[in-house]
Amino acid sequence: MYGMYGGLRAPFARRDVILWPPVGTQKRLDDFVARLKFHFPRDCEITIPHAPGLQPPVKTPWYLADYSARCSSEFRFVAAEGGNRSAVALALRHRGVVLTEAAEKIPGGGTARFLPNGAPLDPGDVEMETFWLAKFHDRGRATASKNSRRHFEEFRKSLPKKKKVYLLCTGPSLSRFAEFDFSDGYVIGCNTVVSNEALMKHAAPDFVVASDPIFHFGPGIYAEKFRVDLAAAAQRQRFLFMTLATYHHLVPHHVMMEPSRVALPQLRLDVRARSFDEAWSVPQTANIMTMFMLPLARTLAKEVHIIGADGREPGETYFWKHDPASQLTDKMQAIKAAHPAFFAKRNYVDYYDRHCAIVASQIAEIERDGGRVHTLTPSFIPALRDRLAT
Repeated sequence: MYGMYGGLRAPFARRDVILWPPVGTQKRLDDFVARLKFHFPRDCEITIPHAPGLQPPVKTPWYLADYSARCSSEFRFVAAEGGNRSAVALALRHRGVVLTEAAEKIPGGGTARFLPNGAPLDPGDVEMETFWLAKFHDRGRATASKNSRRHFEEFRKSLPKKKKVYLLCTGPSLSRFAEFDFSDGYVIGCNTVVSNEALMKHAAPDFVVASDPIFHFGPGIYAEKFRVDLAAAAQRQRFLFMTLATYHHLVPHHVMMEPSRVALPQLRLDVRARSFDEAWSVPQTANIMTMFMLPLARTLAKEVHIIGADGREPGETYFWKHDPASQLTDKMQAIKAAHPAFFAKRNYVDYYDRHCAIVASQIAEIERDGGRVHTLTPSFIPALRDRLAT
């Protein structure tokens, strides 16, 4: 159906992506342009209708990184009145339409956001803009994923055979890393462990995984700092970085690593911890441990040891606490300013309950297959609390 849609509109559609409705304030214009430079880094024409009197941006909002040097797309600013045109009609006439307000406020917006060339961008309404805007970059995703599987297989074969695997999560107990010797197993680190140089040197991870669309693949200064730290760690040590094929178009511009050191599995709808030998895909679980770490661990070895998966203490008001040395604490206010809808719409209790249930089901799956899972540090997650190594 998507192919038919593209074929029908191709003969008369313009090449540009248009924002709609017109942007009403200078602050929002500055914000949208900074985000678009991240999401459309090259070979794109972007038309931005705006209220009369506004000027093309000359500064980047403090909470977003400046991607001007990496962006070769062309921006066309047009003064425009009103915003009553149908977003669906615009999606048919242009390469794509990016909605600048909540979809329900725009004529046709509720439909346009689900078209293959339509996506919402309003940070006050959209929780994960990167996933929505990735629809514009489907071309080449399958090829990138296929090539990256070859990189994974080649890297895996280059590693010595081991019977254990260690998972480094970022909870407070990760601060105890120096108590453990990781040399007898494969090591998988996640997220901002790359920012902790002492940990990286001691644990020497074989794999680093990260996949969050705002913390790791968003336009904010938090995500940019993560990617800078990732590139710096890759200069010091040899590991394979794994993330989603969804980000294949962003990796060459924003992840400063050799392509052969990046692997991009596809995303699927179930929550099973299938090994990568079974399928080059990861489950859609919204948590890095269950999305990447446990499936990768199952691929590598039968014995799994976890450190730093503390879980959520009673009375917590956020996801959970983190090890300060392995978290970008000085960038937290910036990411909240960059993605307000993500935090405002998050139900942390429901998220945690679902996470605990998926952890339990994946561990049971691994153990039915003859594997063993232990946590080396205490955890509030029920399935791990009952598997504390003594």
